[in-house]
Amino acid sequence: MAEKLVHMGTNNDVVVDGDDATTTGVLRIGTSASRYALGTTAGREGVRFNFASTALSGTARGLDVRLTQSGAAGEADCFRAFQTVDCNTTTCRGAHISLEFTATAGASECSGLGAALETTLHIPDIASWAPTGTLCGLKVAIHSDGAASDPAGLTELAFVRIDNQGDATGVDDVDTDAVAFSFNGFTAAGDTTKLLSSVAYAEVGNSCVGIRCSVDGAIYYLPLVPVAEWN
Repeated sequence: MAEKLVHMGTNNDVVVDGDDATTTGVLRIGTSASRYALGTTAGREGVRFNFASTALSGTARGLDVRLTQSGAAGEADCFRAFQTVDCNTTTCRGAHISLEFTATAGASECSGLGAALETTLHIPDIASWAPTGTLCGLKVAIHSDGAASDPAGLTELAFVRIDNQGDATGVDDVDTDAVAFSFNGFTAAGDTTKLLSSVAYAEVGNSCVGIRCSVDGAIYYLPLVPVAEWN
């Protein structure tokens, strides 16, 4: 048996290296049946890492987790976040990811890509690859647990919500400059086999709302038709 760097009891375990029969993970705090209690004190966190990097080149990562799936497992997740709400609460998120810039003039600009969340689906460079499943760069799902799942009492239920929030002046500036969607690398042509196709649609009325989008830097508007005019 390998030497334990950290090891506690089988209830509310804190285990590093999972070589014994009671351990299902390399690093585990508690179990699904016996969770480690954070108590009633506000502000306590299960795990917190605070890092700082002063590197002038290369890559710095706060947390890098990589999983190579070499067996025919039914499901594999490199990262899985799951929150269970077991009380009446005000705000809860399965995951909350933010990108922040220090409010210092000339000292926090990002000259390249700045993304609070980036997802990339890789298509392998092999001509004989013949996938049969469903692939997507981003999946947004609302899961109904049973026949009684009914969100009718909610103020709003949305698959995608886009909020322009914060300081009122900044909100107005973002409203002036931002686009809802930015399409890059596509061909805007009259070819219906392409994702973007040039079409003529004379029935778009003046009461429609146009959602500003960018297609390779050019501005287009995605029309929203009022319910009264849909039919």
